[in-house]
Amino acid sequence: MISATHSSMTESRSDDRRTPSLAGLLVLALVGCQGSVGKQLAPRLPGARTAVEVTSVKARGAYLDAILLAETFRLRFFFPANEVCERVLRAEGMAEYRSRGPLGQVQSGELSCEPVGIASLAAWRDRRPRGSGRPVPRATARFQPVWADEEITLVRGRFPLAGQIGWAGGDDSIAVIPRTEACRDLIARGVASLEFYRRGPKAYELVSDAGRCPVIGFVLPLREP
Repeated sequence: MISATHSSMTESRSDDRRTPSLAGLLVLALVGCQGSVGKQLAPRLPGARTAVEVTSVKARGAYLDAILLAETFRLRFFFPANEVCERVLRAEGMAEYRSRGPLGQVQSGELSCEPVGIASLAAWRDRRPRGSGRPVPRATARFQPVWADEEITLVRGRFPLAGQIGWAGGDDSIAVIPRTEACRDLIARGVASLEFYRRGPKAYELVSDAGRCPVIGFVLPLREP
């Protein structure tokens, strides 16, 4: 049964920016030869540190849905809704994103918090080498809704193509789905074809005769919402 909540806590940060660190400038140099800032490329230099502004934080069940804005990227992550991550993401001023581990780490002062989900799938896909122009990969996804609010539905299940962007939890993951009429009908069936796109603004889409529904993100299950 879906448990719905309406908890939206968005905090705007000040416009004050710190001088980027040397590692942040190295990231800028690396991505600058691949595309403009508008392409929102995710950092991929291991160990790099980049000053970021947390432009919004929203509670989503067991998670915090946050957007990190830097000079070279804008990334949306899901974090555990615990006390430490609350303090890191809602701290005043700038934070720091470190490119380490599967999804990186956000640090504010002595505190740090690691994401458990990525909701910028196209940007994350573009960090990796792109394959050949073969037909669009397609596989069967099976899932069931576990949580929803007025904007998104979280569905848990098996998403066999998630590994195309380096996501390791395809056998048991939560997918973030927008609350649209087409997506509602598709989710109700609990099964659809998952398509992966090597290029373009969308990385994944669920497809059935009920319609098409974009996948916004993948998140690791923490507990039963």
